[in-house]
Amino acid sequence: MKKVYYLILFMFCLTFVNAVELTKIFLVSSVNDNIATQLPKYVLKNEKINLYCIVEINSNQKITYFTSAKNIKIDEKTISLSDIKKWDENELGKIEIQWYKVEPYMIHNKLGSNDPEIPQFDYYANAHLPFCSKNRGWIGYDTIEYKETELVKFKNQWQINVDAHPTAKEYDINDGMGVMRYKVSIKYFDETNKEKIISTPGKESTNYYGIKPDVHKIFFRYDNSYLGWMSSYFNVPGVFGSTEIQVKEYTGIDCADLVVASYNKSTDKNIPLTNVSGLTGLLKKVVGNIYLFPDGNLYDSTGENKKPVKIDFGGKIKPGDVIFFDYPEGDNMYGYWDHVGVIYKDSGENGIPDNILNNYDLIMHAGFAEPHLSLLNDQGFVADNPTKVMIMRW
Repeated sequence: MKKVYYLILFMFCLTFVNAVELTKIFLVSSVNDNIATQLPKYVLKNEKINLYCIVEINSNQKITYFTSAKNIKIDEKTISLSDIKKWDENELGKIEIQWYKVEPYMIHNKLGSNDPEIPQFDYYANAHLPFCSKNRGWIGYDTIEYKETELVKFKNQWQINVDAHPTAKEYDINDGMGVMRYKVSIKYFDETNKEKIISTPGKESTNYYGIKPDVHKIFFRYDNSYLGWMSSYFNVPGVFGSTEIQVKEYTGIDCADLVVASYNKSTDKNIPLTNVSGLTGLLKKVVGNIYLFPDGNLYDSTGENKKPVKIDFGGKIKPGDVIFFDYPEGDNMYGYWDHVGVIYKDSGENGIPDNILNNYDLIMHAGFAEPHLSLLNDQGFVADNPTKVMIMRW
C-alpha cells in the first residue's frame, strides 16, 4: 500500500513540475555582447551577433525571465538582474527550443503572376510590366511569399550566433551579406500534459506590403560606404514598382529604389524615391550616351563609322557611379531610360582588374530579380541590338 501511495505522490509531483504555464516568449539580439534588445540590428561584417530566447513566467504576480543573456531590455524596459534566471528542467520541466530562418521566396512559389497579361511571369510586380499594354501602370501590391527553415544544429540552445546566408544554395552567393529574419519557438506540456507550442512571429506575420517588422531581423553589410550599405539589401526580393514602405522594411525593391535607398543610408539624407527617368535629374553626368553592343563592347554610335570607346576605370569612372540603360525596344528607339544599376567593381578578364570599363566589370542592380551582381554584358543589360548607356554620379 505504501508503494502505491509513493507512486501516486511521485506522479503528482512530476505533473506539477511540468505544469509550468509560459506566458510569453521573446527573441532579442545583441551586438558585440552589448545589451540584448528586440530592435533590429544593422551590423558590419565582422561584428559578433547573438540571438537569445527569453521565456516569461508569471507566478503569484511575480514575473521572471528565463534566458542565458545577462543584460536584456524588453519592450524598451531594462530587466533587473534579479528577475533573470536560467531554466532548470528539474524544477520547471523539460522544454524544446527550435530556431528558424524566415525568408522570402525570391520568385512566386505557389501563387501566379500579378500581371494578368503575362501569367507566366514569376517575379513579383506591383505594376504592369514595361512590355504590356498598360506599361508600368499600377496593379496593386503583389503577395510576397515566405518560408521557415529550422536550424536543426541549434536545437535546444538558448542562444545562437547568426548570419545572413540564405538557406537556398542558389542564392547564397553574397558572402553572407544582406537581411535575415529569425523566429524561435518552445514546445512544452501544460498542467493536463497536453503539448503546447509558443513562438515569436514568423512567416505568417505579413501585411499588404510583405512581412511585418515584428519578425526579428538583422542587416549585415560590408562597411558604411555607399556600396557597403547596398550590400545590406541582399536577400530582399525584387518587386517591380516597389513602394516606400517596402523599401523601408526591406520587403521588396526595384532598380531605382535600390540606388536611392542605399545612398540615403550611407549619407543620412532623405531623397524621395523615384523611377529611373526621375533619377537622372538627381545626378550629374560623367559619361554621355555610348552604346553597349551584344558582344559586350562599347562604341560611340551605332552607325557604320562607329568607334570603340575606352573609359578609364578608376579615372573617368569609379565604383559607386550610377549606370543607366535604354533598351531599343519597339518603335520607341532610345526614348527613355529603362534600367539602372551601380558600378561595383573593376574585374577584367579572369577577374584581374584592367582599369577599363568593359564587359568583365560587375554591376550591382535589382529588377526584376533581387539585388545582385552581374557582368556588364549580362543578358539583363544587353539587348539583341545595341543598348544606350549613360553614367552619372551622386
